[in-house]
Amino acid sequence: MTNELAETTISVEMQTPEIKITNKEKLDALVDAVVRKYSGIVVTEDTLKECKKTLTELRKLSKELNAKRLEKQCQYETPVKEFKAQIDAYINQINDVISDIKQGTDEFEEKRKAEKQIAIQNLIDEMAGNYDVDPETVEFDKKWLNKSTTMKKITEDIANQMKEKQRLDDDWKIVKKYAQDKGLLADHYQTYIGVFSAFDIEKMIDEDADKKAEQDRNQAEELMFAKAIDEETGEIKQAIQQVTFTIKGTEEQLNQVAAYLKNSGVEIVSASNRETVIGG
Repeated sequence: MTNELAETTISVEMQTPEIKITNKEKLDALVDAVVRKYSGIVVTEDTLKECKKTLTELRKLSKELNAKRLEKQCQYETPVKEFKAQIDAYINQINDVISDIKQGTDEFEEKRKAEKQIAIQNLIDEMAGNYDVDPETVEFDKKWLNKSTTMKKITEDIANQMKEKQRLDDDWKIVKKYAQDKGLLADHYQTYIGVFSAFDIEKMIDEDADKKAEQDRNQAEELMFAKAIDEETGEIKQAIQQVTFTIKGTEEQLNQVAAYLKNSGVEIVSASNRETVIGG
């Protein structure tokens, strides 16, 4: 069948018809004479009747010329239309066959894509366990279904995606713990994952923690001042005192002291790091 198509040629014999005005010289002279005679004619009341007659004759001449053109043009175009109809009939028959074959090849192509998609999804599920990644989060690239895209290339693409997701998950764990340790809600910082590095997000958390600590101190001072000063008289209702001392004891004893101070409601202005000392 392929050889038949390759060897098929279209043989068409064409004789270009010649359209010739046999009395062209006479017609040239007639038109030239009419144009010279009636060009620039001025219509007056005296010449109106004659001009109308001339107008009718000129229109008749123009109509006769156009009719002759249409007659010969139709004769010229008829074989072209017949030829076009014959070729169109061949094309329509061939296109019907093309449509049937294409439908069959499309069905096989869809089947191939469906089978490949299943194979790729199985590969994603298998690789997800190795990278500790949810397979549902892997973005399926439609180009993977192309026949030219090898499974090796697809495996590399999936691995790169999973490595990136693994890195982002690790960054989120770091940022989440860091925010919680600072006493802040971590969810706010999740939107920054993948946009900024974990280190940069930690610096944001530090700034937010400092702002929050400052706000907490200001609120505590305002509350303490409100308790200590009578708003109406301005008199001191309760004097606030401050004392600085250094204590020494076992870790358990110091923990008990710290717990007592925290529970007593006193404000801890500052505290140094603990140091291990020997001796009493």
